[in-house]
Amino acid sequence: MENFDTDNQREILATARELFKENKYNQAEPLLNQLILKGSKNPEIFHMLGTIYYDKGKFNKAIKAFKRALEIEPTFTD
Repeated sequence: MENFDTDNQREILATARELFKENKYNQAEPLLNQLILKGSKNPEIFHMLGTIYYDKGKFNKAIKAFKRALEIEPTFTD
């Protein structure tokens, strides 16, 4: 069952990544939040979410997301 969940998370991340690249932020955001709720510690997820929040003018949320990405991996850059 754990492998299924991990595979499912990879699929969700791949979908979110594609939507993000296509600037379909409203579709990518719930997928990224779903991954966070499942306990993902991938800094890329928080970076994409920060970018989405920034684009929407939600600057405090953007800062928190960017900081979280750096907490997870201090050398993370995009």
